This record gives sequence, structure tokens and C-alpha cells, in this order.
Amino acid sequence: MTNIDAYDILEEGGEYMIQILICDDNPLHSEEIQVMIQKLIPKDITVNYIKTKSKEESLNYIRKGQEHSWIIFMDILLSDKENGIEIAQEIQKIIPTAQIIFVTGYMEWCTKAGRADPIYFLTKPIDEDDLKFAVKKAFEHLKQDRVFFRQKGKVLSIPVADIIYAERNLRQTNICSISKEIYTVSDKIEDLLKLLDPITFVSPHKSFLVNLQYVTSITSQEIVLCKEYSIPISHTKSKKIKQQYMTYINRLI
Repeated sequence: MTNIDAYDILEEGGEYMIQILICDDNPLHSEEIQVMIQKLIPKDITVNYIKTKSKEESLNYIRKGQEHSWIIFMDILLSDKENGIEIAQEIQKIIPTAQIIFVTGYMEWCTKAGRADPIYFLTKPIDEDDLKFAVKKAFEHLKQDRVFFRQKGKVLSIPVADIIYAERNLRQTNICSISKEIYTVSDKIEDLLKLLDPITFVSPHKSFLVNLQYVTSITSQEIVLCKEYSIPISHTKSKKIKQQYMTYINRLI
């Protein structure tokens, strides 16, 4: 089984932590899946494997690790009549970006499993090529949902939807997130713009980048985000920012 190229996952190499949860009531099946995945994942990506048997156990881990990227391998039929589809739906309520891969020996469940919007189905016994495709697809989706920065030899991963704004200060950029956590990176504002959706993220001032998703009011002089953050608008950018905001609104309609 050939490895997935790390460069399919990140723009650059570097250390990156990802959580892989395998929920199956049969420990032997969980171990088999983990061993197969370990042959695929590049060494410069650090993976924390979690094996669970029930809904309660799975959700406990998910709730404690909401800041991480998750790939979930979920058996559809568990013991005690627990339903993997319902567990996956609960996980997605907590972490919408969690990548769900269903594992089942019963193809008739695949239609119902579509309710949880999985990225792939694996049938038992698991085919190595199918597993590789599923894992690669999961990483590609995670890359779209997050933005990555190299910091001190490691890769910092931030959910794109969590970014409220970024401010350049001297030689560093502070990224303010919805969780109130501040991430400090070396990338300039223009570098961030290249990484993010140009319709959702705009630069109203040379020192700022904002996520239009969080705009509560906008004037010719400032943008207010989340009713508490006031971001200045350069005089030369006032008209353009209003046009960009209307473009963003029109995309939502």
C-alpha cells in the first residue's frame, strides 16, 4: 500500500496533528483499520488514534477536542442496538467539519447513512485502495475547511469559519477567532488573502483582514464585527469594500 503524499494535504511539509476516531464494537476491526491507516499517513503528520465502542464514549472525546481536525470511521451497526448514523449526526452538530467515513458489512444501510452526509462508505472486508481514497478525500476536505501556517517548525491549523479578523502589527499578524483565542503568525495580510476565499475575506485597510460573515454594520469609515470589533476602512478602499460586501451578500441569496 503506497503512502498518501503529504503535499496533497499541506502546501508545505511540517508537523500537523489530526484526530482519527474509530468507532466499532469489535476491537479487532478497529485495530485492523488503524493498522491500515498507519501505512498510509506520512510520517510528518502526527495522528492521535482513538478507538471507541459506543455513542457516549465517542461524543465525550469529540466534546473535549473541538479545536482539532477529525476523521471519523463509524461502524453503522453497533452492539446494544446503537446506530452509527445517529452518532455521526451528533458528532457533526458538535464539529461540522468532522469527516465521516462509514464502515459497514450491510450495503442496505448506505442509503439511510446518506443523512449524515458522509464523504465515503467502506464495506467490510475493507479494500486497501478504497481506504486510501477515503483517507485522501478526508484530508482534502479538511484542507479546504482550515488554513495552515508554519510556526516554529510546526504547522498551525485554524478553522476558516472561526476567523473573525486579522491585524498586522510590526512583524507579526494576530488572528482573532470566534472562540476569543488569538493566533499569532508571521504571514502578512496579503499572504492571508491568498489562502482564503476572496469573496468572504477582504482587506479594508493595509493592516487588517476581515471575515464578512461576521459583519454587523458597515459605514464609509469602519466595519463592525460581532457587534464588538471596530475595524477601520481606508479612504481609498471605502467604495470597493462596500461593493465586495454586496457581492458577498448576493452570494448568500
